[in-house]
Amino acid sequence: MRYSPGDLHRMIASSSTDLELGSIYVHAKGERYMLISVALREADLEPLAIYAPLQPEALGFSISFARPVSEFRDRFSLDHGHE
Repeated sequence: MRYSPGDLHRMIASSSTDLELGSIYVHAKGERYMLISVALREADLEPLAIYAPLQPEALGFSISFARPVSEFRDRFSLDHGHE
């Protein structure tokens, strides 16, 4: 099936209305990350949260991660204390 750019935009927008791009989120284990973007997984168009650690130098390189938006919501909360 082919999707128009408008269709894809609506899919992302409807799945991420409560997420704040560019904001800091705290993982359930306490690490802090910046939410960079929301993407669609090509295989099934599932919305993915794209996020990066605030201190990637601790890993020795720059990295970003992706996980389903539904899972991101379950494991991360907006960091209200450090915005």
